[in-house]
Amino acid sequence: MSIGDSLADPNLNPGVAAAARRVFASVADMRTTIAQVDSTDPQELWREPTVVTEELLRALAAMPSASEALHGYAARVQEGTARWPDIEWAASPVPTEVTELKLSPSYEWKWGRDDVAETDRSLRRGPEPGVVGPSDWPDDLDEYPTSRSGLV
Repeated sequence: MSIGDSLADPNLNPGVAAAARRVFASVADMRTTIAQVDSTDPQELWREPTVVTEELLRALAAMPSASEALHGYAARVQEGTARWPDIEWAASPVPTEVTELKLSPSYEWKWGRDDVAETDRSLRRGPEPGVVGPSDWPDDLDEYPTSRSGLV
């Protein structure tokens, strides 16, 4: 007598029979999954590095073991005053997780200065484009204007 025959018993409660069918279907699914796992080469899973994404950094920041710098930057991203691709230059200090991800052969860091947001000027460091500073001033004293004040 097979299992299917025992579930066809007219004296068997229909609810019990339905639950038993679900259990047997789950066991069959589990056997299929086990066969797939057994035929998977673990080296194939890590052949390609994982690309660092906003979702990955968000998940890292949500971990209790994340650094204070990463927690702080995540709060800024949540507030909308920062972006994950800008973390290398906008975070102060740069979270240790960023350095670890960039140095790890298991991860690929694709963000750089080309990805920097131009919309939020408060995140930029350094002078605005076109701002004249001391490096733009002439070095020869003869080029400086003379004072022609009547008070001198």
